[in-house]
Amino acid sequence: MQVTNLLLVVPRLNIGGAESYVYQLAKHLKAMGYRIYVASWGGLLANQLCDLGITHYKVPIRLHKGFAAMMLEKIIRRHNIQLVHANSGAAGQAAALACKRVNIPWVYTAHGWLNFKEQQSDIAQAQRIICVSNYLKNRFLTEGYLDPEKLVTIYNGIDTTTYSPTPENSSKGTWLRDKWGVTKSEFLLGIVSRVARLNMKGHMDLLDILKNYEETRNWKLVIIGKGKYLPILKYRAWKYGIYDRIIFAGHHTDMPAALSAIDVMAFPSKLETFGLAAAEAMAMEKPVVTYAVGGLPEVIDNGSTGFLVEKNNIKAFYEALCQICNNTDLKKKFSLNSRQKVIEAFSYQPTTDRISKLYNTIVQDY
Repeated sequence: MQVTNLLLVVPRLNIGGAESYVYQLAKHLKAMGYRIYVASWGGLLANQLCDLGITHYKVPIRLHKGFAAMMLEKIIRRHNIQLVHANSGAAGQAAALACKRVNIPWVYTAHGWLNFKEQQSDIAQAQRIICVSNYLKNRFLTEGYLDPEKLVTIYNGIDTTTYSPTPENSSKGTWLRDKWGVTKSEFLLGIVSRVARLNMKGHMDLLDILKNYEETRNWKLVIIGKGKYLPILKYRAWKYGIYDRIIFAGHHTDMPAALSAIDVMAFPSKLETFGLAAAEAMAMEKPVVTYAVGGLPEVIDNGSTGFLVEKNNIKAFYEALCQICNNTDLKKKFSLNSRQKVIEAFSYQPTTDRISKLYNTIVQDY
C-alpha cells in the first residue's frame, strides 16, 4: 500500500533542529507527490510551509496530550490520513493517543532521549522509531525501554542545493559581513543555536576564548539564534569587555547566506544527538570545530572536515581554531572535504527516500 496522505506533528515551527527537520521533510515529501498536513503551535516555518501550499493546523501540542490528541484525531479523519509522523516527546504522546483511537500506524523521530516514564511508554507504541544518529540509537538500546526491532538510524538530511556555496550565497555573505562590521582581514567565528542555558551549547566557552587569549584580538563572533538567556549572554560579553567583537544576529531566515559569511563554525556544544547546524555549515564549505560528544563524531571527520576536541577543553578548542585561522591550505582542505562529506552521507534525497520507504513498509505491515 502506497502512503499518500501524511500528517507531520511537532510542538512548534520556529527555528530549531526538530523544526527544520519537519519543514524540510514536508517540503521534499510534497515534491515527491505526498499530500502533506502539518500540526504545530505555529511559528516562522509554519508560515513558510503555507507559502509552499502545505496545510498547517494550529494545535497546542504541549498544552495537554488529551486535548491535542482530540484535535489530531479530527485532522486525521478529515483528510483520511494513513500515517502520522511525530517529532518530540509531547508530539509523540498526542500522536500515540490519536492513532490508537482511529487505528492507524505512526512513526516517531527521536531528536533526543526521553526523560519521563510516561513519554517512554507512549513512544514505545510507535511502529518505528527513527534515530537521527547511531549514538542516539545505542543509547536507547542501553536504556532498554524501546523494542530494538523498532529502532532505525536515518541521519538528518541536508538540502545541498539550498545549502551550497553559490555565487549568490557568497555575495549575500559578503553583504552580511559588511552589515555586521566585519572586515576581510578579521576571522569570523559563527555559532548557530538557541541560547538556552549558557553552558549547554557552549556560548560561554566562546566568550572565554575571546576574553582570555590575546591572539584573538582580530577575531569576531556572530551568534545566530535567540533564547531566554540571550540578555544574560549580552551582559557577560559586556562585562568581559568583548561586546564590540560579538554580533548578536538573532534568528536568521537565510541561513545559507549567514553561513557563507563566517570563516568557521565554532560549536562547543556539550551534547548533540546529531549536529544539524554543523552539517549545514559543512554543506556551505565551512570547517567545523566542536567537542567530540554525542552524534558529532558521526558528522565531523577529525582532521579532514574540521576538528573534534575533548569536551570542556577550552584551550584545545582555541588551538584548533588557531590552526584553521593561520593555515589557509588547511582551511581550504577542510572546506572542500566538508561539502563532499555532506553530499556523500547526508544528502536530502536519499534520506527522504529512506523515510518514504519506511512509511510504506509500516502501512503494509500494520
